[in-house]
Amino acid sequence: MLEHGTLAETASDIPDARFALPSTIHWIRTLAILAEVSGFATARPFYVSVQRRTMTDREINSVCEQMLFAFHQLAALAALELAPNKADVARIGIVAWYYGIYGAASAMIAAGDGSFPDTHAATAQQWDRQFAANGLVVAPFADRVSNLTDAEMSSSVSWASSLEH
Repeated sequence: MLEHGTLAETASDIPDARFALPSTIHWIRTLAILAEVSGFATARPFYVSVQRRTMTDREINSVCEQMLFAFHQLAALAALELAPNKADVARIGIVAWYYGIYGAASAMIAAGDGSFPDTHAATAQQWDRQFAANGLVVAPFADRVSNLTDAEMSSSVSWASSLEH
């Protein structure tokens, strides 16, 4: 692959695969550190005051469906943990992690306002608008940026100050 690339790449765009696995591992480890440093274990007291709204049967079914989907992804991650060579399943683990978060976010949206976005991008935007932008999410999942300018990055990323302590 390094010599010829793929149909989607020009000769000058062939990625160096030796960076892919270490980057994947460092990303996973970073998320674990951020969750630990930010006090993610305190999620229960953070959410204890959230009040249920009355939902229709279809809304409840949608919430339950998406939570079941998220739990399936969690079960897949638990099974992947048993793999003897973690490098073999690292990318599959990321996909399972992503879809677990996606299912949980979809359930939160359905529970929050009874809607169900059609695309992943719409789900991310709606979740951000309903929850993250309103301070209704614990760190590290609360971090958000509206653009990638230096000023926005320095003022928006709360976990950076946590790491300095």
